[in-house]
Amino acid sequence: MNLIDSYEKLTLGFSKNARRNIDKASKLNLRIFSDITADVFLTFYFSIEKHFLSPKQPVLEKLLKRGISEKALTLYGVYSEKDELIAGLCILHTSGRITYLLPVSNSEGKNSSAMFLLIDSILQKEAGKEKILDFEGSRIEGVARLYRGFGAKFHPYYILKRFRPSFFIGKLPK
Repeated sequence: MNLIDSYEKLTLGFSKNARRNIDKASKLNLRIFSDITADVFLTFYFSIEKHFLSPKQPVLEKLLKRGISEKALTLYGVYSEKDELIAGLCILHTSGRITYLLPVSNSEGKNSSAMFLLIDSILQKEAGKEKILDFEGSRIEGVARLYRGFGAKFHPYYILKRFRPSFFIGKLPK
């Protein structure tokens, strides 16, 4: 998603569903912090059951702490009215690109549309800059729909693999 346009212009690309979820979350007195610690983020991240293979905690902890110390990563947290962490997100900052990494929400975060509010907050902050917000895509339709709801465009990354089936070795004419 190109962020060069103003926030107002970016919102023209939001779906009705995204707008509705942002409005819903806005009314719940949720608070967003962009400076949660790696320990808080990791405790929350690993407390949520995932349906995919996630990195091992010591590896992720080392990466997050180094990324934060080098100012390459920002860890966001969305807190409920009861001051409980309900959603988190890691953002990687590189030259001209913001990469959306490690989104996580508990059931309250999902029900309150906390991630919609968090993405909207990031867009407000970063709009008008010569940057790309890279959602990294998803094969999960609901997640892909969330990204498209903000006006993100599909840009496939192709993988070139070298095909060398071993059963051909010695059987093909020279």
